[in-house]
Amino acid sequence: MRVFQEIYKNKIEESSIIIILDGLDEIFDIESGIKNLMKLMSKGDIHSLIITSRPHVIEKLSPEKLGISNSHIQELNALEIKSVAEKFNVLLDIDSSNFLLDLSSPLQLLMYLKLKIEGFGEKSITIYNLYIEYITVLTKYFNNNDNESYIYEMLRVLKLVSVEVVRNSNLNKSISINEMFTLMKNEDKDYFSDLIRCGLITSKDNQLSFMHKSFEEFGVAYGLVEGIKLNNETKIRDLSMNSWNSYYIASEGLNENDIDNIIELLNCKASRVRKKLIGVLKYTCYIHYPKVRLKLLKLLMTEKSKKIVRSIYRILVQTECTDVFIELLKFDNIKRLRKEYYLSYFDKSYMIDDVYNYIAKYKFEYAGSRISYWLILLAIQARKTIYYKDFLVEMILSEKFYEQMFIFEKLISHRNECGGIIDELYKRLDSPSRILFLLYLDRQSLSIYSEESMEVIINRLKDLGNLSAKDRRRFNEILVQKHLSKKHKEIFEQIIASFS
Repeated sequence: MRVFQEIYKNKIEESSIIIILDGLDEIFDIESGIKNLMKLMSKGDIHSLIITSRPHVIEKLSPEKLGISNSHIQELNALEIKSVAEKFNVLLDIDSSNFLLDLSSPLQLLMYLKLKIEGFGEKSITIYNLYIEYITVLTKYFNNNDNESYIYEMLRVLKLVSVEVVRNSNLNKSISINEMFTLMKNEDKDYFSDLIRCGLITSKDNQLSFMHKSFEEFGVAYGLVEGIKLNNETKIRDLSMNSWNSYYIASEGLNENDIDNIIELLNCKASRVRKKLIGVLKYTCYIHYPKVRLKLLKLLMTEKSKKIVRSIYRILVQTECTDVFIELLKFDNIKRLRKEYYLSYFDKSYMIDDVYNYIAKYKFEYAGSRISYWLILLAIQARKTIYYKDFLVEMILSEKFYEQMFIFEKLISHRNECGGIIDELYKRLDSPSRILFLLYLDRQSLSIYSEESMEVIINRLKDLGNLSAKDRRRFNEILVQKHLSKKHKEIFEQIIASFS
């Protein structure tokens, strides 16, 4: 990016040109690359700019702020997949096949078709095994060797190279093929040369690169799977990671026999190991297994790493266990806004009745436990606030005022769904000062208050024992609302005057 900027800056400013940046996510130093690109865009007279990248890098650009339209390439549909396959003289019955691969991905499709041509490629092949078999075919043709022990060594060295490249990338450094070669043990150098010969490892701008970035990601994933299957904490700890795709690929290389190893490895002291294991579990179905769920819940309660806590919480939110979900509602070692964001993705509304019934059964245990806010959130999402109104009011009344403040704000921000709860609170809150606070928060909705509701509120406010400075400011904010009737304004002024 820097070279491009320095050499062509003047030409860009003098002309109306189209710039095409293909593969922005493959820039060695992403942060600097984005910074330089934004600088270039702000100074140059660019007629058109076309950028291709994986979505997570485009998001860092904030395309809306820069005036860049954001489009996604559509996945291949079934007809297009068949059409591509036919060009390779391969017949694919997509509709009736139980494919584990995502053949709408051009890369996976082409790799799979190559395997089919070579007599490989079962329908049940996972993306993890897709890479292994594809590498096997490459080494067979270019290195004239597909022996099982040879393939194992090739994969092992590919892992070493991938991890070293990622380690350097995380330090904002690069490594050349020659530098990598000098780091290799003597017994690994021939395999490294073979990886170059078959095209898996290449050189780009004097930097070691791969046939495709996903082969780098697979190399790291291979090391992660190896560490889990061998129950080897050190192998996992020493891996360098920088891509979610490595976790996804690794998850497809595991099976039920690996669950006990994962659970045991989660006990290790190194947070780097736990973080990687959680990253893999996120993409598996094993989170629904009771023993995995229980282990994650126990780890959530003791984990010190905030990143790991957040990852575990997001995983457990997707489980289908009432007991676990209630523990998540109670859990408070996570910021409220972040917790609310995670719970907003809870899409199992059929579980809400079970959650409410369980808490109602043990209401005295949960009263005042700061769980009411989250029960309201779930009811709003499931559109069941009216159904649970009486129970929610009871729970809200049991909370301390500090927690009620957050609850009031949530109720008012969803007034259409929570109006009945708000009306009931005016009748049942034991503190006139809290009633005033609720009215103050809802002051912009005064036009929809009925005469009966205002009478209830006024009668309660007359019982104010004293008028604090905060209460006086809240009254003043209410008095200036244009939707407050003259009658009620005069009554409020009389209440204020009674404390003078």
